[in-house]
Amino acid sequence: ECPVFLFVGTAPHKNLARVKEALIGINCVLDIVGKIPDELRDSMKKSQVKMRESINISDEELANKYVDCDALLFPSTFEGFGLPIVEAQKSGRPVITSIISPMKDVAGKGACIVDPANVQSIRKGILRVIEDEEYRDCIVREGFENLEQYLPENIAERYMDQYRILS
Repeated sequence: ECPVFLFVGTAPHKNLARVKEALIGINCVLDIVGKIPDELRDSMKKSQVKMRESINISDEELANKYVDCDALLFPSTFEGFGLPIVEAQKSGRPVITSIISPMKDVAGKGACIVDPANVQSIRKGILRVIEDEEYRDCIVREGFENLEQYLPENIAERYMDQYRILS
């Protein structure tokens, strides 16, 4: 009746402004991990998008957010990897993420893929995950299969490779 979408991060590339627009009129809660910029918070209140904000939470609290949410909303415009996708898949949650790399590659077939630059695409993805139980179950199943390539030791090594490239 009122799904909770987990949204991790509030930097501009996380795409919160477009997500806010996509959620207008949809009965849901956006559970945001990170400090929401004041101007965006005001805009979200005016648009009546229901939201929660969590700042400086522990790893355990973050893990619980994945368990407690109904889906991960992660239509980022840029990521080095996209760990929230894997974390949500491991928790058995449907994922909505970007059609751009690396997000689409990390998610494999285990996600609803949207255009992060298009509010209507994001909205259609959200509504499909909310309304289509068979589709939702399918991407959750595919997400579990996708996890096989992400053994903990491999994830750690891939992250180190990314940090080496960026530094």
